[in-house]
Amino acid sequence: MKKINLYIFLSFVLMIISSCATSSKIKGVDVMPPQEGAKNEMVKQSVELNLNISVEKQKYVLGEPVYLLAELINESNQSLKLNKHLRPGDGSLEIMIRDSKKEATEFVPLEEADIDMSSRAELRPGQSFAAEFPIFFGGHGWSFPKAGVYQIKASYKSNLDNKTYVEVESKPIKIEIADKSSQLQKELVSGSRMSYQSGLFLTWGSGDHLTKGHSMLQKLLESGDSQQLGNYINLAFGKSFSDSFMDYRSKSKEARPADYKRALEYLDKVNVRYLPRYLKVQFHLAKIRCSYNHQEQNGDLAMRHFDALDKLIGDEVAYEALYEKIIEMKGRVK
Repeated sequence: MKKINLYIFLSFVLMIISSCATSSKIKGVDVMPPQEGAKNEMVKQSVELNLNISVEKQKYVLGEPVYLLAELINESNQSLKLNKHLRPGDGSLEIMIRDSKKEATEFVPLEEADIDMSSRAELRPGQSFAAEFPIFFGGHGWSFPKAGVYQIKASYKSNLDNKTYVEVESKPIKIEIADKSSQLQKELVSGSRMSYQSGLFLTWGSGDHLTKGHSMLQKLLESGDSQQLGNYINLAFGKSFSDSFMDYRSKSKEARPADYKRALEYLDKVNVRYLPRYLKVQFHLAKIRCSYNHQEQNGDLAMRHFDALDKLIGDEVAYEALYEKIIEMKGRVK
């Protein structure tokens, strides 16, 4: 019985070797030429779309948050159905950052969205899609970790139909990171674990679990090394405490409730005039949460912050989605 099994096994091996040998002798006419295989997608370089990017100022201190406004304008005479989202991670917009040594790095966002058909919208002639977002910290860590001049450039790509894509690039813009900085500022952007957690907390304005980052940012506050950075740090802590947070390390499995008193201790130290618009919006939203909640119902104060938001946002396309949520919040204030 064992001999029969060995014979069958050897026959099977010889059959495989034989088939491999014959397969290498397939005639050329039986092979599909590469040009007959899968077709590459068609890319249409757009001259009908204009992509603009901008920042509110050109000079920053080391570690200072940078926010970019991107706007896509339809300059054609026909409507185009495109991906309406312009934040990195939403599928269509890419950001390249080139440092003083001309070395380029693609900005990788901390989060990526799932893209479906609801992401597409009609862009009529003369209309635009827009978004404002942070680019100072992402998946690669700090985007501007050293003093010098940086160049920022964006590109947008979206399908028009199943086979045709439209693509457009922005003109580059430049920002400068000042060369005067303290040792703590250098540690902030060093790439250490504390540095990384600090970047996450400043980007999200939340994260009770980022304790090492909290420690570094508190040191910066106490040192008084940079009033500019202190403004951003106070806002991040104020925003964090103005809302609840679910820390999954907690054994209670319950969200930490908002601490409005503690939030105001930080928010009241913020000089809102020196914040970029994106963070001015976050400041007023945090103030609204602190002034109108289950403990405090100061409707007059909340309405003053709603009025400030109206002036900040107006009919700005970049804040359309957020403005709808603001209207809902406003309706709940008596």
